Amino acid sequence: MYSDIDISARSSNKLQMPLKTELALFLFGIMCSKNKSFGKRGKLCYHINMDINQHNRFKNATQKDKAKYMRLALKEAQKAALINEVPVGAVIVKDGKVIARGHNIKEQKKNSMYHAEIVALQKACKKIGDWRLNDCDIFVTLEPCPMCAGALINARIGNIFFGAYDDRAGCCGTLYDLPGDTRFNHRPNVEGGILQDKCGEILVEYFKQKRREIKEQKQKNKEDCQNS
Repeated sequence: MYSDIDISARSSNKLQMPLKTELALFLFGIMCSKNKSFGKRGKLCYHINMDINQHNRFKNATQKDKAKYMRLALKEAQKAALINEVPVGAVIVKDGKVIARGHNIKEQKKNSMYHAEIVALQKACKKIGDWRLNDCDIFVTLEPCPMCAGALINARIGNIFFGAYDDRAGCCGTLYDLPGDTRFNHRPNVEGGILQDKCGEILVEYFKQKRREIKEQKQKNKEDCQNS
């Protein structure tokens, strides 16, 4: 987790701060890594790494471990397909345990915000009683869109693992790389392509079925017109 402390700097570029603030920064400097840079309007920004090892929890995790959680996300995607939603699913993991699950319910709720990631985030926050999920990781079957990538950054999620890449809306490396933008004060690690074929296959089959249904409906409408 990263926190920003913005301290106004005078034109002389000399740092002006209360003694308590100075002492706090000194103590933080002992325990944390600290990088200093000048931001907009002459403000001096201290980017303090509160837990430099936080994002490395899955550093030594095997692909088998990651595949296990992605299969759970795929089960959520299958639930979405059963209710005629775009089949995307997500699970959020904390300390090796799944604390939240979600799948697309956008059509059910008639609300564009109900993507799998958002549903899972809401449940995870409720579960732990905090909006900060910096000790958690998300596994989602499709690369997060701009809305979901932004929500994951704001939730301070530790790691983002996704399955299929999204050429039309993916913002974790495909169209944009929001989590990798160094201007944000929190940057989750991202790994894509986990069970990519399986995650992509369920989407391909869903849209094939949708196209068949549309074609059949057009044919039916044409026949109805001819018979009337």
